[in-house]
Amino acid sequence: MDQILKKEPAFDDPMELQAVQLDGDPDFMIDCIVEEYARIGWTADRIFRLFESPLYPALHSLLLARGVDEIRRRVERVVTRCGVFRVRTFEAPEAAELVNVAPLTEGGSQE
Repeated sequence: MDQILKKEPAFDDPMELQAVQLDGDPDFMIDCIVEEYARIGWTADRIFRLFESPLYPALHSLLLARGVDEIRRRVERVVTRCGVFRVRTFEAPEAAELVNVAPLTEGGSQE
């Protein structure tokens, strides 16, 4: 395994991710992508903007093929079904300093 990790990239083998087109159901892909982003906390509007961006060619081509209204409807439907993951963090105030008090003896004094 170490040999694979140390392999130098060759000109004809750049060892970088390359997108390839595969057969599949585009509607299922839309649902999966929308659900994935919703589960990491993205709103429906933010997810829809991915489809509007030419920087995401697969999603953008689906927007051009299906139309703005259809994609927006699908995004809203999936987000409504699965919800959007939300997390809220807050800093609790520092706890008061605890002081150990020795028990009193019979005579009322501390030892």
